[in-house]
Amino acid sequence: LKEVAKYLAPPSRILFAIAITCTNNISPYEIIMARSRSNKNQKSPPSIAGTDWATLDFGLIEKDLAAKLSDNDIRDVLLHINAANKVKR
Repeated sequence: LKEVAKYLAPPSRILFAIAITCTNNISPYEIIMARSRSNKNQKSPPSIAGTDWATLDFGLIEKDLAAKLSDNDIRDVLLHINAANKVKR
């Protein structure tokens, strides 16, 4: 799947990674805490979304898809890439 994701625009890669990850019943707090614990214990391999997120531009997503994104979708994207610590603009 990583090979397929290489051909997607960066924001689409994140949405793809979220779509194939089951986190529907997990709260954002649990996601943050699990990530924190795993980062302290070991270096995990990068997800399909990648790790270089200094810039996040939702303008790269097709307009039809962007119009369907909910607040929860945006929240999941930001949590998945650890935007609070990585995104600069």
